Amino acid sequence: MTDADLENLTVQDLRELRARVDDAIRAQIARSRPSAMMSGASVAAPAPSVIDLERERDAWQARRR
Repeated sequence: MTDADLENLTVQDLRELRARVDDAIRAQIARSRPSAMMSGASVAAPAPSVIDLERERDAWQARRR
Protein backbone atom coordinates (compact mmCIF):
# COMPACT_ATOMS: atom_id res chain seq x y z
CA MET A 1 0.00 0.00 0.00
CA THR A 2 1.39 3.37 -0.96
CA ASP A 3 1.07 6.74 0.76
CA ALA A 4 -1.38 7.81 -1.92
CA ASP A 5 -3.58 4.80 -1.14
CA LEU A 6 -3.52 5.65 2.57
CA GLU A 7 -4.43 9.28 1.90
CA ASN A 8 -7.59 8.18 0.09
CA LEU A 9 -8.88 6.00 2.95
CA THR A 10 -11.62 7.19 5.26
CA VAL A 11 -11.16 7.32 9.02
CA GLN A 12 -13.22 4.16 9.36
CA ASP A 13 -11.09 2.39 6.74
CA LEU A 14 -7.93 3.44 8.58
CA ARG A 15 -9.31 2.12 11.87
CA GLU A 16 -10.18 -1.20 10.23
CA LEU A 17 -6.71 -1.38 8.68
CA ARG A 18 -5.11 -0.68 12.06
CA ALA A 19 -7.26 -3.38 13.69
CA ARG A 20 -6.21 -5.90 11.02
CA VAL A 21 -2.55 -5.00 11.52
CA ASP A 22 -2.91 -5.32 15.31
CA ASP A 23 -4.61 -8.71 14.91
CA ALA A 24 -1.86 -9.91 12.59
CA ILE A 25 0.82 -8.81 15.07
CA ARG A 26 -0.96 -10.55 17.95
CA ALA A 27 -1.33 -13.72 15.90
CA GLN A 28 2.36 -13.73 15.00
CA ILE A 29 3.35 -13.23 18.63
CA ALA A 30 1.00 -16.01 19.72
CA ARG A 31 2.45 -18.37 17.10
CA SER A 32 6.01 -17.58 18.15
CA ARG A 33 5.45 -18.09 21.88
CA PRO A 34 4.71 -21.84 22.02
CA SER A 35 7.84 -22.69 20.01
CA ALA A 36 9.95 -20.54 22.31
CA MET A 37 8.42 -22.20 25.36
CA MET A 38 9.09 -25.71 24.08
CA SER A 39 12.77 -24.98 23.70
CA GLY A 40 12.96 -23.91 27.38
CA ALA A 41 13.48 -26.32 30.27
CA SER A 42 10.34 -25.39 32.21
CA VAL A 43 6.74 -25.67 31.07
CA ALA A 44 4.84 -22.40 31.32
CA ALA A 45 1.12 -21.69 31.24
CA PRO A 46 -0.39 -21.42 27.76
CA ALA A 47 -0.25 -18.01 26.12
CA PRO A 48 -3.47 -15.98 26.35
CA SER A 49 -5.50 -15.74 23.18
CA VAL A 50 -5.35 -11.92 23.25
CA ILE A 51 -2.07 -10.17 23.93
CA ASP A 52 -2.10 -6.71 25.50
CA LEU A 53 0.43 -4.93 23.29
CA GLU A 54 0.50 -1.85 25.49
CA ARG A 55 1.41 -3.96 28.53
CA GLU A 56 4.05 -5.79 26.51
CA ARG A 57 5.50 -2.45 25.36
CA ASP A 58 5.54 -1.06 28.90
CA ALA A 59 7.28 -4.17 30.22
CA TRP A 60 9.86 -3.99 27.42
CA GLN A 61 10.52 -0.32 28.17
CA ALA A 62 10.89 -1.08 31.89
CA ARG A 63 13.46 -3.80 31.11
CA ARG A 64 15.38 -1.37 28.88
CA ARG A 65 15.76 1.19 31.70
